Amino acid sequence: MVLKQLEDPFEVPRKQELDIHVRQIKRYCVRHIFANFRLTYKGEHYKKLFWRATRSCNVFDFNEAMNEIGAIDPAAKSWLQNIDTEHWSRFDYDQTIRCDHVTNNMTEAFNRMLGSYRTASYLEFLEFIRRMIMTKFQEIKEECEVWNSVLPPTMNAKILKHGRESRLFTIIAAENEEYELLGPTGGYGVKLMKYSCQCGY
Repeated sequence: MVLKQLEDPFEVPRKQELDIHVRQIKRYCVRHIFANFRLTYKGEHYKKLFWRATRSCNVFDFNEAMNEIGAIDPAAKSWLQNIDTEHWSRFDYDQTIRCDHVTNNMTEAFNRMLGSYRTASYLEFLEFIRRMIMTKFQEIKEECEVWNSVLPPTMNAKILKHGRESRLFTIIAAENEEYELLGPTGGYGVKLMKYSCQCGY
């Protein structure tokens, strides 16, 4: 957003003085995509490959899952390819949005929590949300007090798991804090200064 500087800080800018650029980032709920997909392409094999494709953190794993779908039925692969990957596959999500969820379950859960307050006045609605958040913060605080590490148990377990798996990789240094990792699953380029890796993590 670019705004023309105003002489009077309290002056209301006129429409022609605003040059607003809005970039919309849209994601689809993958659960709804799969519901439509399985109307035509049924079976547990399709289900596993579909979710593997949508949760892939890099293009290599994504293409592998899509190729396996295409090996079963090329029409199923074409059906999915008609949807831009930036809307439904984790590897192609916009990295400026630090959220890798592929469904809108959080939104639906939040709406259920609001219940009848969705029809209440704004003040009652906001007061309900405030109390709900305060209660949730207290519950989380009590959970944190029994942790054995400074990190949440789930994330701590993932870090330890990846740490063990990383011992299998050979690191080849390039330049400017860039490296190539060679391991059982293939090779990946890593750029430390850009916090990026071809594996998607």
